[in-house]
Amino acid sequence: METTLLTPREVDLLLQYPAGRTSRLTLDAKIPHVTLPNGEIRIDQREIDKMLARRDTPAGSMEVPDAR
Repeated sequence: METTLLTPREVDLLLQYPAGRTSRLTLDAKIPHVTLPNGEIRIDQREIDKMLARRDTPAGSMEVPDAR
């Protein structure tokens, strides 16, 4: 299975976050990520799929990182 890594900006767009929120959440360790040797951040597409699936569950059971 191939892993797709997304940029923070791509995640912002998928989750409809304001620009920069995903970067802040990764720095606060609220979104699992990998840091490339050049310092860039990437997020595994499967982690975002899990967040989107939780977002579609009934209210009260949703786990989306705090907004800033």
